[in-house]
Amino acid sequence: MTYAEQRAAAFAELLLRLARDAGVPTVTADQLDVIAAAPGVLALLYTGEPGRSPESWDVCVVLPELLTIFPAMRAAILDPTQSAAAATRYGIDKLPALVVLRDGEYIGVIEGMRDWDVYVVAMRLLCDAPSQTPPVAGRYPAHSPAARSA
Repeated sequence: MTYAEQRAAAFAELLLRLARDAGVPTVTADQLDVIAAAPGVLALLYTGEPGRSPESWDVCVVLPELLTIFPAMRAAILDPTQSAAAATRYGIDKLPALVVLRDGEYIGVIEGMRDWDVYVVAMRLLCDAPSQTPPVAGRYPAHSPAARSA
């Protein structure tokens, strides 16, 4: 098994633990509309491939902690193999990214890893913010060999 395959397997195990221990499921791009449309606030984590987006590991650790601070918020993780391609949906420039939706409507996004205090303040602001139109789609160069990593 190559190093990249080992990292991918370890990341897959982390996602399984998040589902089991924190109730944060991993969903496919085909499931986004259904999961997003459910009532309430959703933090949707776009991780990207673990080797190209190493901050994804950190955000996966932070996400369950955010759920303890914001118990009314629910969370899901987009399948890492689909995150880059689906990033255009919300105009994401950098992975990992936490997209915040309320009742299926876009509220905002926190891109990259942040300090704990920054996450809490940003999430509090987003939870109280009105919905808005997502940024222009297509900015994340998902299929380019020089695609940005986190």
